Amino acid sequence: MRMRNQQQRFVQLIIIGSAIVLGIGLLIAIIPSHSGINVVKAFYKHEQKQEFWNAYELFHPYMKERFTRDRYIDQRSHIFVNHFGVESFDLEFGKSSKINNWKMSANHEPLDQVYKIPVTKTYKSAFGRFSIKQNVFTVKEDGDWYVLWDYDY
Repeated sequence: MRMRNQQQRFVQLIIIGSAIVLGIGLLIAIIPSHSGINVVKAFYKHEQKQEFWNAYELFHPYMKERFTRDRYIDQRSHIFVNHFGVESFDLEFGKSSKINNWKMSANHEPLDQVYKIPVTKTYKSAFGRFSIKQNVFTVKEDGDWYVLWDYDY
């Protein structure tokens, strides 16, 4: 009789443990995994390696309206690599915040559920050390995250 009670408790523990694991898995599946920080990190990882063509591919279509691929690659490498003489930069990411009805510029339709992520890039250049702080925006469309910059001024 004692053995049977132990077996029942063991089965109960397995059922409860399985339910807990399943519940955690469901929570992870339904809660948004991130606010687009991964696409911002990927974007700047490409820029750190001077892979501007790969960074460009992570732009939202609105950004691609502002820059052709060739123009973006040419300007980024010309300004940062040629003029400033930098080989790479250090990154710092701030806390993201959600924005509804955000507009990249007055000429664009508002986007819903956009995330603003403060980014600080610190360069060691021919002109000394300097930092650029910029709010980077992300939005998820058709299952993919994209990078945008603010031109609403």
